[in-house]
Amino acid sequence: MKIRNIMAALSFAFLCVFATACNNNKNDVNVAQMISGASSKTWHPVRETNASGDKEKLDANEKRESWVFYSNGQVSMNMTSQAIQGTWNYDPNTKLMSITPSGSTMAQTFTVVDADEDDLHLKAGDGSEMKLETRD
Repeated sequence: MKIRNIMAALSFAFLCVFATACNNNKNDVNVAQMISGASSKTWHPVRETNASGDKEKLDANEKRESWVFYSNGQVSMNMTSQAIQGTWNYDPNTKLMSITPSGSTMAQTFTVVDADEDDLHLKAGDGSEMKLETRD
């Protein structure tokens, strides 16, 4: 009887650890798909804070900017004065997103603080943050 109780407890512990590990991995893997959608997804900045945590007001031009993430790893950042093409990738282990403009070897790296189907919260290395949303 004692062995049966030990086996039941070990089985339950294994099941709990396995379920937790699978759930966390699923959430991290899906972040890249949430960012790009099935083929592409367009994001618009809605809020920025500087490295000190102070809110930065977005002007009308900044509100019209868009970032388009493609599932093939391409990205297009469309500003009012220029468009920047490049590549992006997301590492679920570190929760880091890197964006490298075409023709450059320097990548801008962001921590993905939070992401879901409609909201994306990024934090730059200097501590500044940006929140982006999709629009229907």
